[in-house]
Amino acid sequence: MSEELESLKGVGPATAERLKKAGFTTLEAIAVTPVRELMEKVGLGYETAIKISRIARGYIGLEFTTAKEVWERRKNLARCSTGSKELDKMLGGGIETQALTELIGEYGVGKTQLCLKLSVMVQLPRSEGGLEGRALYIDTEGTFSPERVYQIAVAMGLDPSKILDNII
Repeated sequence: MSEELESLKGVGPATAERLKKAGFTTLEAIAVTPVRELMEKVGLGYETAIKISRIARGYIGLEFTTAKEVWERRKNLARCSTGSKELDKMLGGGIETQALTELIGEYGVGKTQLCLKLSVMVQLPRSEGGLEGRALYIDTEGTFSPERVYQIAVAMGLDPSKILDNII
């Protein structure tokens, strides 16, 4: 661990050893520890603690985001139509990208059918409510039906072979 710490710019052998003795044995531990705690437990000055914390966060990819950055990103989110105007309306324009959407309901209410339809819809041009993309279908219950996708594609006037090729 100290070798890993020492290889980070700005963390020399002495500081790496002090971090280790204070119980900081992973970059993750350093990255999520408040700066004041690093200062107290390791005996670091404010600037050094800030620097080490930033280096560790950058190294493991843990970056903090301001509310303004989140707002700017959200303004550019795309939505994929479900194929149902009423459902799209309830969802604020369709299924949002960069998010998880959970479908909950009793057996037989259409959760799988909606997912199968979405795996087709996402492939459509944006002008038709799609995202010109591909679908990653995660089937936890063994209900994926390529035959049903084929039927949906045919009903929509699409090439079923191309549609099926774009579902992973």
